[in-house]
Amino acid sequence: MDLHRCRMRRTGWYSHRRNNAVAPNSSDRWRNPEQYQMTKSPKNSRTHFATTTTLAVTLIAAPACSDSEPKKPALPIKTWSPAPSAPEPTYKAEQIKAALISPKEVGGDVQEVQVALESMARSRAPMCSLTDAKIANNPKIAARQFQNPQNGKGEIKYAQLFALFKSSTEAASTYKELLDKARSCPAKQHVDARKIKKNFILLSHNDSWRVTETPVAGWTHFRGVEEHVEPPSETKYNVYHFMYDYARRGNVIISTLYWEPTEPKGSADPIIKRADEVLSKQLQKIG
Repeated sequence: MDLHRCRMRRTGWYSHRRNNAVAPNSSDRWRNPEQYQMTKSPKNSRTHFATTTTLAVTLIAAPACSDSEPKKPALPIKTWSPAPSAPEPTYKAEQIKAALISPKEVGGDVQEVQVALESMARSRAPMCSLTDAKIANNPKIAARQFQNPQNGKGEIKYAQLFALFKSSTEAASTYKELLDKARSCPAKQHVDARKIKKNFILLSHNDSWRVTETPVAGWTHFRGVEEHVEPPSETKYNVYHFMYDYARRGNVIISTLYWEPTEPKGSADPIIKRADEVLSKQLQKIG
């Protein structure tokens, strides 16, 4: 462009503002043209704009010529899209059955026994304070239970429930319901003694509860950690550490409960570690 051939035209408009009020913007001026009138100044013949409240300065610049060079075409804009995630697996009952862990993988001297855990015996998921929760969407359910012969120190009990759904969507919605249920459990509560079976009474106890969420072996997973304290007068090993695990992948939900007792000052850390190992083994075998 020849800069000597181009000229900029500038016009100015000024008007006086009283009482320091805020000036209207340009759109106000276009909406209210009657506020601005052409009047003759009493002191000279020049024409000026008169207004009672407005102070504004407008500078208008317009080029007198334009560049005649053709514009270059715009480069195409590259867009980025994330790679599609792999579809979730759809498991069959035969796959689950073939991948079940053995009693030895749970612990030494552990044997599989008849399911005695009340919730799983009723095809329901175990929940805080040995209560249970309904498993929605009508899946196929199978349960197992294990234990070793020890009582008190070294005692191990473990139970598994497998829920096979028609679709991953049904499994996902059921998993969310279980998570919501676990989150609604009180952090601390006292539970009165109650009779569970003809020859079994659950002693009164105090429970503490917390929920954590951590993926395990590619499975979506949350855990309820519960400390169950019975009266020390009843037994030396009166503190039970329960690990309620819930894992989902594809169309399967696995609910497990691992527990061991300790003395009042016993640490839960070794029990948590053993529960982690057993859960990881099972989920890895299913894949």
